Amino acid sequence: MTYPRWLRIWSTLTALATFGLIAVGTLVTTFRVGMADPVWPTAPWHLLIVPFAEPSAGYLIEHTHRIAGYLGGTFVLVLTVALWWSTLALWKRFAALLLVLAVAAGTAIGMRLVKTAEQRSIEALFNPGFGLAGAAALAFLSMAWMEAGCRMAGGKQRALVTIAFIGIVLQGMLGGLRVYLNELKGPEFAVIHGVFAQIMFAAVALLALMTSTKWNALTDLAMDKTLRWLAAATATLAFVQIIFGGLLRHLYHPLALRLHPLLAFGVLLLAAWTAAWSFRDVEGAGLVRRKAIALLGLILIQAALGVEAWLRLADPAARYGAVGITDAAIRSLHVLLGFGVLSTAVLLAVRAWKGRLI
Repeated sequence: MTYPRWLRIWSTLTALATFGLIAVGTLVTTFRVGMADPVWPTAPWHLLIVPFAEPSAGYLIEHTHRIAGYLGGTFVLVLTVALWWSTLALWKRFAALLLVLAVAAGTAIGMRLVKTAEQRSIEALFNPGFGLAGAAALAFLSMAWMEAGCRMAGGKQRALVTIAFIGIVLQGMLGGLRVYLNELKGPEFAVIHGVFAQIMFAAVALLALMTSTKWNALTDLAMDKTLRWLAAATATLAFVQIIFGGLLRHLYHPLALRLHPLLAFGVLLLAAWTAAWSFRDVEGAGLVRRKAIALLGLILIQAALGVEAWLRLADPAARYGAVGITDAAIRSLHVLLGFGVLSTAVLLAVRAWKGRLI
């Protein structure tokens, strides 16, 4: 399978746009400006106008994050249509296009109905618009499930981009609900929103890899069994550790206070084991060696930033008081490197298991 050059470039730009969205999102949490604008839903043109009327740093950061969300969603939407349009089955092309439009239209209608509701409530979310979007999303995911099991070229890519598209819509909804239901479930939604962002970035990074010419050359599929399982275990444990990181960052949960740094040592050990094993004379070792070394390097830097962030959080004044530039930089870099660690671990694991994914 060979994709046109513009699509490969677009896939890479999608990953970069998503990373930019995440980078601004980390600043929203670090500076605690998630409620700088309590209005939700907001249209893109509203986001461009309001910051000039309310020129505070919090508004600028929060609204930039919302604008980046719209931009990232648009990149994923175009990529979804492009990858489904590459299938040889004509009915699948139009079915996918119809379902994409149904999800987008249903979400827009649902957001409008929520905004015009008499009061903020969970009940306002159960409206016809979101019902349409949910039904279309389930149908699209069912279509993706069947596509993942077929032998047509590009089936795995179409299945993954469908998950990414539904996921980015859901991620936008989670971010909005964090604002809309702040008094009821704001912090809890913030945790889910943050952890789910890790999944979404790993998905779009994987799409950038899976649309590349090298990935689709279908060569060098042999891989040592131990390397496969080490890579999979590293990615799994990294994700579990990140979940506790979200609980620590948003809720300062006492269990996460202990398990997040403890699990970090486990991830470091597995990554080091994987990297060391890649230097053995086993099948496929050379194919994943550079990714394994890159992952280990990221984790070592991440650990250093984590220790520094941990020491700064030990001071209650720093935890709950005003956030300085240095503190913000360290916390945000720690989170951003966490995205890099998980996505690299996922790319390493999928590459190690590529023979079984084809």
